[in-house]
Amino acid sequence: MKRELISVDVISGCMAPVLPVLIGAGMLKVVMLVLEMTGLIHGEGDTYATLNFVADAAFYFLPVYTGAAAARKFEMNMFVGMFLGAVLVHPSFVGMCAEGAAGSVFGIPVYAGTYTSSIFPVILSVWAAGYVERFMKKHSPDFLRTMLVPFGTILVMTPLSLCLLSPIGSVLGTYIANAIIWLYETTGFVGVALLAAIHPLMVMTGMHHAMGPYLFSSFASSGFEALASPATFIDNINIGAACLAIGMKSKVTDTKTEAASCGITACVCGVTEPGLFGIVLKYRTALIGVMAGNFLGGVIAGLTKSVCYAFAGSYGFLGLATFIGEKGISNLVFMIIAVAAGFVLTFVFTLIFFKDSAETGVPASDIKTQAEALSAQNVITAPVSGEIKDLKECPDGVFSAGVLGKGVIIEPAEGKVYAPCNGVVTCLFDTLHAIGITAENGAEVLIHVGMDTVTLNGEGFQAHIKTGDHITAGQLMLEFDMDFIQSKGLPIVTPVVVSNAAQYPELQVILGTAVHGDKIITL
Repeated sequence: MKRELISVDVISGCMAPVLPVLIGAGMLKVVMLVLEMTGLIHGEGDTYATLNFVADAAFYFLPVYTGAAAARKFEMNMFVGMFLGAVLVHPSFVGMCAEGAAGSVFGIPVYAGTYTSSIFPVILSVWAAGYVERFMKKHSPDFLRTMLVPFGTILVMTPLSLCLLSPIGSVLGTYIANAIIWLYETTGFVGVALLAAIHPLMVMTGMHHAMGPYLFSSFASSGFEALASPATFIDNINIGAACLAIGMKSKVTDTKTEAASCGITACVCGVTEPGLFGIVLKYRTALIGVMAGNFLGGVIAGLTKSVCYAFAGSYGFLGLATFIGEKGISNLVFMIIAVAAGFVLTFVFTLIFFKDSAETGVPASDIKTQAEALSAQNVITAPVSGEIKDLKECPDGVFSAGVLGKGVIIEPAEGKVYAPCNGVVTCLFDTLHAIGITAENGAEVLIHVGMDTVTLNGEGFQAHIKTGDHITAGQLMLEFDMDFIQSKGLPIVTPVVVSNAAQYPELQVILGTAVHGDKIITL
């Protein structure tokens, strides 16, 4: 398989499997602080000391976990990846570095760096080790491969990692973290406000993944984070606020139901994909309201210097407990005020300016009639040739749970997307990975090519239509490079869902092999 280059999405892929450990350990820290504040445990007692080193282990041995995740990402032996991470935190090496004498290997001096709680050094080392391991496999005799491959990989990577790649990764991580910290310290509340305001656009293009390494570094080194986490909480909850406002005001029954459910999911659980892609980006006043509310909330969070103390498993109401820490309960109170202010502005703005007729271009008196009317054509055909499977088999929980609607997934046999019906292209995402269509029969169809393909920013895709185009069933709309997408480690499974499925209680799907144009959904 083609080897991957180091990029934002690759780094994000190396970090994602490690997050559950960091979230669990971070929440343990929060619980410890709450128990200490309430007097249930003593800060100098045995229980506190034990829980403290257990929680710290998640960050101290971060290179080991990241080594395993990176090895899986770069398709090499996972235990060799863990080994390369373990070398960087070995007690003897840590002690030598603390004394300023890290020694040498083959006459090459070893850089005396600190690699505990780091990610970049081991990612670079495992990335290079993948090439070395592949070379060793190719040139080792079959009967000696079991011995020579790991031995050769470790032998080559020892000086390469300790003397070159790990130091480069350490310096890179330090400079990135310092640059973001400098931005926060220099711009203060303005930096938080601006980041919060543009956060929905960052998520839409996948740019938010670039903050991951900084978050790891900040939590590990200082124990808190003051920029990206507050902005994410504010944005997620405001997306929910906009959805709730639309759910309250819209006269279209289906829109009211979808928006309300998306709003609750975003506010409570911090799951914003349905609300962002299905509601906010569809209605321009909602997006403006979210960005305005985000800016206000960011201003307050920045002025009060609200900080997050742990990775949150949920960036909604349920995750706000991560703002309880050394600054006391006032830090949480200030963050709640920031969230509440942004919520109110977003909700009120959207409630005032959102109008069904203005957003859709259809007279308000005709909306309900058009949404409920069915034409003689009551089928959706396969937009992509391939194997049609149950939507529950989708690797993305948002689709498999039916949050975005009912439908199927397709394992593509070719990289072409054809119109599944007559209708209008209501949304072609800038990243070209997804198309929204309103069919003549009233069905709202979403075609999402691949999983996490938003991170490709349109690379590997070629569109033949644009938003607002009228399309005819069977018309070629999009081409995508299957090999390129898979080379990035992304699945090409393509969900096709009817977003307003509640309007079609008798909706049924047809599974099996299909060629584009074959019937796959009946309404």
